[in-house]
Amino acid sequence: MEENQQHQPLVINEHQVAAMIGVSVSFVRKNRYGFNGPMIPFFKMGDLIRYRKMDVEAFIIRLAEHPITEPVASTLTRNGKRRGRPTKAEQLARQGQV
Repeated sequence: MEENQQHQPLVINEHQVAAMIGVSVSFVRKNRYGFNGPMIPFFKMGDLIRYRKMDVEAFIIRLAEHPITEPVASTLTRNGKRRGRPTKAEQLARQGQV
């Protein structure tokens, strides 16, 4: 290895993942729990969460090849239901008025 060549880390933290894919750290954290579409593979080293750089790069390529076509909203829970107060249309549908 040449002396002027910099060492590239094999594993990165959530802040580096967020910077790499251009999202917030909060998005990366929620993604770990499956709230933001396809998950980025991660592993734990003790209490530390780490990502393999090649997994993050593969995730980016996968999204480029197969973009998410359905909306991935932070208002959806794991079972697909919307959090919060129902919309007027949902209220009327429940009452059988629509």
